[in-house]
Amino acid sequence: MAKFEELISILRKRDTKLLKSALEQLGDLGDVRAVPHLLALLDTEQDSDIIEAILWTLSRIAPSKTLIQLLRHHNEKIVIESLDALGRRQAKEAVDEIIPFLKHKNDEIRALATWALGKLCVDKTYDLFIDLLMHDEDPEVRAHAAWAIGKFERPDSISVLNRIKSQEPDEYVQYNLAEAIEHIESTRESQRKGVATTIYECPKYDPHCGTRERQTEILFDKFVKIEIIRCETCPFAQICRVDLTKYLGN
Repeated sequence: MAKFEELISILRKRDTKLLKSALEQLGDLGDVRAVPHLLALLDTEQDSDIIEAILWTLSRIAPSKTLIQLLRHHNEKIVIESLDALGRRQAKEAVDEIIPFLKHKNDEIRALATWALGKLCVDKTYDLFIDLLMHDEDPEVRAHAAWAIGKFERPDSISVLNRIKSQEPDEYVQYNLAEAIEHIESTRESQRKGVATTIYECPKYDPHCGTRERQTEILFDKFVKIEIIRCETCPFAQICRVDLTKYLGN
């Protein structure tokens, strides 16, 4: 209790170093009682670094309902960080609130909304991703849409993705299209062979990130195969993805 109250009192001070430290410690404590204090500070703070620190702490301890409410904030930086947090949480209750941002005038917000919805992978968003892939002017939005479509693992996507790939001018988007097609084809082949696959992904996993630095380690026997994708230079997490394939016939 004393530690919590001490940290809350620091929020009223103007010492940037102390404030950042207090925000980090409040995140570590995970006490939701801090949320109203953080929201009050967010409404008055002008320093972009402090705003980012507040949002990072909120992303760690605030209920998803609070983050959804922040999507309505007039400050686009707050909207961006809230989209990122909801995507990392895979908060499916936020789907209907995130969808309108696919039409936002800000390219970064559209791209992040596409990524967040891709993490959620809800059926109602599939056609929206196809539309973005075909019509959005921003390559990052299209790249995230391609990646998101791959997560649905729908065989009927392959012909559409191949057609779009043949007309896509951006290399990053082409890369994600190829990855999505390969993933769907691989999943279909695995299903034919009676193989079940479980996948873990880093919350910020993107098939394009750290491509040159990534390394793949494969362990297997006659019962199971474990594929670990690593990126030792990533500042967020060193394990990008883990695929676990169990052979059902054994």
